[in-house]
Amino acid sequence: MTYPLKSVLRNAKRSLYALIGIVIALSLISGSWIAVDSSGIGLLRAAVNGVPVDYVGTSLPNSTENSSDAVNLTASTDALIESVESIEAATPIISVSIARYTNSSGGVYLDGSGQNFSGSLVFLSNSSRHVLDSFKIVGSLPDPGTAAIPKDVADDLHLGIGDSITCAFKHEQYFGGKSGGYSITTYLNVTSSISSIWTQPGFEESSQDWFGPTTVYTGKGDIWLGLVSNPVVLNLADYKLYGINRSVSNPLYSVSWNYFIWVDRGEVISIADIPASTDRLSLIQSQLTRKLSPLGVTVSDSALIFPLASLQLDLGGQEPLFLALSVPVLALGIYLSMVGVDLGMTERRREAGILKSRGASNRQVFGSLIVEASALGAISGVVGLLLGALVSRFLLGAVASSGGDAATEVTDFVTSTTTVILCILLGIGLMLFSSYGPFKRVSRTDVAQALHHYSPTATRLEYWAGGDILLLTMSIWSVVTILLGSEWPNQLGLSWIAEVIANAVFLSGIAMLPLLPFMLSLSLVRLLTRGSSRLYSKFAWLVKPWTKDLHYLVDRNIVRNPRRASNLCVIISLALAFGLFISVSMESTMSYEREKVRFEVGSDIKLNASLPESVTLSAIDVSRLDGIAALPGVEHAVTYSQLVLDFNVAGELHYASGVVLNTTGYLETVRPSGFYFIGGGSEQLKELGNRGNVLLSKDFADRIGVQVGNTIPMVVLAHAVFERWNVTVIGLMKGLPGLPNVDAIVDHSTLTFASDENLTGLYHNYGAFIDVAGGTDPHKVADAAVRLSERMNLTCSPTILQNRLDALNREPTFASLANFLYMEYVLSIVIMTIGVGLLIFVSVYDRENELACIMARGASGGQLRKILMGESMSLMILGLVVGASVGILAAYLFNTLSGEGLNSAVERKMVFTLVSFSIVLSSIASLLVASLLATTRAGRIKLAEVLRIRGG
Repeated sequence: MTYPLKSVLRNAKRSLYALIGIVIALSLISGSWIAVDSSGIGLLRAAVNGVPVDYVGTSLPNSTENSSDAVNLTASTDALIESVESIEAATPIISVSIARYTNSSGGVYLDGSGQNFSGSLVFLSNSSRHVLDSFKIVGSLPDPGTAAIPKDVADDLHLGIGDSITCAFKHEQYFGGKSGGYSITTYLNVTSSISSIWTQPGFEESSQDWFGPTTVYTGKGDIWLGLVSNPVVLNLADYKLYGINRSVSNPLYSVSWNYFIWVDRGEVISIADIPASTDRLSLIQSQLTRKLSPLGVTVSDSALIFPLASLQLDLGGQEPLFLALSVPVLALGIYLSMVGVDLGMTERRREAGILKSRGASNRQVFGSLIVEASALGAISGVVGLLLGALVSRFLLGAVASSGGDAATEVTDFVTSTTTVILCILLGIGLMLFSSYGPFKRVSRTDVAQALHHYSPTATRLEYWAGGDILLLTMSIWSVVTILLGSEWPNQLGLSWIAEVIANAVFLSGIAMLPLLPFMLSLSLVRLLTRGSSRLYSKFAWLVKPWTKDLHYLVDRNIVRNPRRASNLCVIISLALAFGLFISVSMESTMSYEREKVRFEVGSDIKLNASLPESVTLSAIDVSRLDGIAALPGVEHAVTYSQLVLDFNVAGELHYASGVVLNTTGYLETVRPSGFYFIGGGSEQLKELGNRGNVLLSKDFADRIGVQVGNTIPMVVLAHAVFERWNVTVIGLMKGLPGLPNVDAIVDHSTLTFASDENLTGLYHNYGAFIDVAGGTDPHKVADAAVRLSERMNLTCSPTILQNRLDALNREPTFASLANFLYMEYVLSIVIMTIGVGLLIFVSVYDRENELACIMARGASGGQLRKILMGESMSLMILGLVVGASVGILAAYLFNTLSGEGLNSAVERKMVFTLVSFSIVLSSIASLLVASLLATTRAGRIKLAEVLRIRGG
């Protein structure tokens, strides 16, 4: 057991080669997990800050209780509560229902509907400062004999400090008799001098769902205390002065005794172990109940448990998500680790030969290597965790924004025990996965071959293409199933058993779509770079003009060691393929989301107007909307009207949502592309300008069984008269920008049969598209358009395209995904650079004898570097070409097939931005730097020393 553990440290360079790929991959995974844990601090702050009170104790009514017992009873209860461990504070709160508040002049405080406000009289002790802090109330507690009132009450009753307020409860009792009549009896009448006026600046933040549905109050000075709103607050010492009876039999007014209880949240709640925190809160609730139940006090479950449980669910769902997003870097890291293990196999092979020559069996050698791999995996897990702590600082904002709007600070740092354990176990698992094959081969090598300085098995490429062909077949099957659609097996007329099997196989292909880019990239890259060595020779010719007479050596060296050449190409190809796929897919998705906003709005400004119910049809003049085109800053504008159209097909009327507009103006203002039209392009809109034509949506046409070229009757109810005339379907559309849910579009010329008055009766909504001139503020144009509409007695609401796009860019999901994927790409480039540099460096190191022989025959150091650079450059070009091609292909298929790609009414384009170009350029630059640094050793070979060691 000690031998394999010592071998980890005995050859540090070999160990570094093996674990560096997994360390980098784990740094991203552990970094995202640590960021999830750390972002939980901000989310925890937001969750618990919205809970003003941790527990509420309720004292049940008892007929023997009266106001003289209140102070003594609450004092004894407070002592019992605070004797429970981890309780930070507790305070009694007694509330009495009150019918109305009045000032000395008889003015009554009214609620939002103009009725007497039914408020509460609240009694708090001098030690209740915690209540004010928890509910974000600005003000002071009232002294005995005085009152604190909400600012809204003070403003409404014109009260200030030193004035008096009266709180009264009145009960109406009717007496019988022919003439009727009633008397009013006052049961409680409290008048106090005002010593403090309360405000609650954090009211909206505090008024969350707490012990029940969210309560909303409209007054600007409202005070919310969880159980009551807008109370008049008195000192608890005054309670006994008013002789308030809290008997169950008292039917006239309600008296409630409660206790607000707070725990030491810093001690009880830990973001690293939320389940233990909720268990601790439940335990405290049980302890409180056990101590207070003899006094008739029940304690609610902690209000903190629900937000903590929700937070645990949110955070628990993020870790698998970021692990799934890390698959490309994970794959690259594993592959780099496999390459690193391969690079150290020469020395391990000799060590295995020595062990076998001393009697060790294949099983013992393999077991020793597995122990070494486990130790390396544990080390990579720890180092990856440490690097992940640094990476998490860059990912913290991304992870936090994906979880919500809670403020997360850079100093927020926490790592859960689960994250540490999973990271180490993942490191061990990945190292065992990457080293199992090479270690198995070494353990089976016979002693004679293992002890040789050169072994043919070290350079021979053992590759089975079956696995990659299977992955490629699965990728193609996924594409086919998406193109055919999920209903295709049901249309084949198979037996029910065959149909079930066909559906299962078919749905499996659809389910593989999220894995399509990974499967396609991995299979194609490996097939192209490992399936045949011909590509290497072909691409070696690209550097012949530079290597010149040395080209033969370059070509033979590449073909002579296919394992080294393939490793180099696979790392470059995979890194670039994943990087381009991530970049192109992300940029295309973001562009698609922006295009959906443009499709919904249609132009720089979209104006929606409707006729208020209080305005008659004769009060408006629709033609005046055309005046929008003359407003300052308007480049083009077109108005439209919405109405109901009915089409008579085979004697059956079909309802359609219709739009009437000027097609020429729409083309100038909105400028729709041909994508939105089926089988014709935007030229169909020009033809729509001819009277008697109609443009239908494809869905509506399919629903009523109509095709292009059909003439069908269109029916309109105009001025209580059904008008009917024939129209010709000139084209079909997916939907038009600004008019996404419209079934039929006709030009104004088609409805010239009806008068303007009748048309006004047809329309139920109006609108306009506005194209703003360059350099003009669209908000000013929108304001002018709204004023024009209001002068026509229309209710108008503008939608400004730029505002919608800005809101989309601020959407936290976009920011979080972009930041994480960019970090993933950076680490992909790092893995690629390290992998290429490592391969070339070890290639030079292992070939020193060979290179020394070439130098002995007259080659200079510059020529040696040219040979090595020629080899690496040809392989890098091959890797770049394959990687870029596969990455773009994967991105194209994924963007075309995923989501609404095939059936969307919005055009989804594959976008190749500057970010994608920078990926290619940075990849080329990093490869060149890695090659130059790795080949500098060749120019510093000490010929005499190398040949002396060799024995030459």
